[in-house]
Amino acid sequence: MVKVTLRFVQLVCWFGCLAVPNVALSEIDEDIPPCDRKAFGRYTQVDYMDTRARMLVTHAIGPVDIVSNASGKKRVSQGSWEDPYTGYTFWNVDARKVEIDHVIPVCWAWKHGAYAWPREKRRAFFNDEAYLAVVEAGLNRSKGMQGPDSFLPRQRDFACRYVHTFLDGVAEYGLILSYSQQAELISIRTRACQDLLPDSQITAGY
Repeated sequence: MVKVTLRFVQLVCWFGCLAVPNVALSEIDEDIPPCDRKAFGRYTQVDYMDTRARMLVTHAIGPVDIVSNASGKKRVSQGSWEDPYTGYTFWNVDARKVEIDHVIPVCWAWKHGAYAWPREKRRAFFNDEAYLAVVEAGLNRSKGMQGPDSFLPRQRDFACRYVHTFLDGVAEYGLILSYSQQAELISIRTRACQDLLPDSQITAGY
């Protein structure tokens, strides 16, 4: 196994500066095991509500319907939400119409260093609400493990924030980028925040 050495550089960013880990492509272990989503654990429970339920309550437009099972665990059954990726609002729908998206997909994170994390760090990442979004279920599934280089929100006003959030998470969790990957993501962020992305690169919701 090749030892990975992280080097942090300070970049001139569109909104301030962000330290992003740099690793040359030759320094990344290419023998990465297949992504194991189960290794990230499950949603955490707080006051009988898991991460999904808390996200649905927090980001709902107005009240939501909550039901409890025999053990007291609560789930959201119905409500209204605006999908930030498309700008579409789901009014009074079955909560199964929406899912919780990891802005940084778990299998993308796995490939960029999470495979080597301890279990506690992977579970913290999986449940970090700062990097989660309530989106339409089909859109979440179609995104899969794509990063901003191949998936961006259709709603241009949100695309800038999306890439910022992605890179914030990369920095916070020490995910590994090659120099070329880092340069590409920074370029995408700059163009997204200046609304210079071509329609062909705005993929979500089509």
